[in-house]
Amino acid sequence: AMRQRLRVLAVFVLLCLTAANVFLFVSNVAQPIGGASGPPERGRPLPGSARTAKSGRTITVEVESGRKRAWVKVDGEEVVSAVAEESGQGRGMLVAVLHPFTGRLMSHGIFDTYTPQVENEMVNFLNNIHDGRVVVFAVSDEASFSLTEKGRMALLALGSSKIGQLAWRDTWVMVTMKHGDMEAESITNRQSLVPGASRLI
Repeated sequence: AMRQRLRVLAVFVLLCLTAANVFLFVSNVAQPIGGASGPPERGRPLPGSARTAKSGRTITVEVESGRKRAWVKVDGEEVVSAVAEESGQGRGMLVAVLHPFTGRLMSHGIFDTYTPQVENEMVNFLNNIHDGRVVVFAVSDEASFSLTEKGRMALLALGSSKIGQLAWRDTWVMVTMKHGDMEAESITNRQSLVPGASRLI
């Protein structure tokens, strides 16, 4: 079977942060992230995670959206994934929240926005993420059917310029910083999908 997927590679080089920005991000580390998926889930620290922007720390985020599966990798290591099943489990919008210095997975949720009203849970989750967090999105199988203007506006507010184009079983990914400037986004219409992957760097 033809493999249908979309991959985007976003490299964040945190070299130009001011002292004020560094303090803001570090001060946010101690604050919990709420959300519809429950308490934050802490991933194990990545190698070299003690380093900060001042030492030239680079975080590489790779994310893939596909018909059967979506996943997020940080520095080559998979930190979270969603596998779409016939029951609907694992379908929808995968959202991962990463620490901006270490790349550590701080929280995540899988929101089945194919199903009515689930987008409300996603919007609440996004609203509870603190500014300065890196937020990663990937569609697993289908996420557009019940994604209304409310959900799309929440994603527009986080920097998306393409979520309005998302249609039935399209693949879509975005890596952004909440109320920040770093962003990478890509969408592929299901009718134009070809074997292999499309990558942005």
